[in-house]
Amino acid sequence: MFNFMQRQKHLKESMKEAGLDSLIISDRKDIYYQTGFLPLDGDFAFLIFTTAKKPELFVNPVSNRAEGLKTAHAFFVKDVKEMAKNAGLLGNIGFDERSLTVSYFMEISKYLKKQRLKKPCSDLIGSQRAVKDGDEISEMGKALAATERIISDVRNYMKGKNELTVAKTIEKAILEECMERSFETIIASGKNSSLIHYIPGKSLIGQKSIVVIDMGIISNNYCSDMTRTFCLKPGPKEQKLHDNILEVQETLIDRIH
Repeated sequence: MFNFMQRQKHLKESMKEAGLDSLIISDRKDIYYQTGFLPLDGDFAFLIFTTAKKPELFVNPVSNRAEGLKTAHAFFVKDVKEMAKNAGLLGNIGFDERSLTVSYFMEISKYLKKQRLKKPCSDLIGSQRAVKDGDEISEMGKALAATERIISDVRNYMKGKNELTVAKTIEKAILEECMERSFETIIASGKNSSLIHYIPGKSLIGQKSIVVIDMGIISNNYCSDMTRTFCLKPGPKEQKLHDNILEVQETLIDRIH
């Protein structure tokens, strides 16, 4: 499974190189990356790093899933004031300027004594997540494999169905895989397939309908995102369109290489 100790060691080394004594992590995905604990969206949660000791996770009292967490010391606090008093923030403090709200920034600053939130560090925090290790790649592989299975199954099911029915069938299949969707499933047929972020409706899918399926699955908090275009029985017009777009795609891929 994920090596959180190695991740934390790597982050502390980056902190030292940047001249940081403390670091406040406020993005829920970054908290998960360093500890394995994923706060609920909108929950109060801060992870405090210092270069010397184990990180401290500050969450609200109802976040009882953090009880007994081994990758960080969990503290249950009612507000930022209580966090600032107990966090032991030291010296030069870094923070994530992309996720820390202005109101929280001002509130934390108010309760610090001699220290100040001085250094924006979103790039320092995020760069570590940008390079995936073997365990992360494995989780994404599981999500991709499940996505491919579902798309393959639904391809033979969709004739005569409307877009919304096919989308709901996909989402049911995701639940049967004991996973969850990473975004709302898109099924776009006919002229609707030209719309990038289309919401599935009641348009019926025929044999010659060009159908775009855009879906994703989450496996242990790692996502797939796959888009596929189908036409069950293309006529000359659909075949020509397909060939033209395929040529453009192959040219782009060659240029990328």
